[in-house]
Amino acid sequence: MKDLADKTDMVFILNSTDVNALKEAGFSNLDFVIVSIGENIESSILTLMTLKKIGVKNIIAKAITTVHGSILSKLGASKVIYPEREALLRTQNLNI
Repeated sequence: MKDLADKTDMVFILNSTDVNALKEAGFSNLDFVIVSIGENIESSILTLMTLKKIGVKNIIAKAITTVHGSILSKLGASKVIYPEREALLRTQNLNI
């Protein structure tokens, strides 16, 4: 936690699927949120839905599979990214 606190102005530890927790932390006042939950697809989807519910308009969400990404897109993610796939493609381009 201290490592993160040194790199940003605000750090929160909370249940990102809890509407009240997100509201109390001020997420409903944000214009832009990045959801970087990948391995726990259910939490990723529920977090996106909760952020949409409290009015966050612009959400970039990380996906680990194309099905996961499709669900995030259909639920209203502004953009879906696939960091692991993008890293693999970059590695393949190195011709190692």
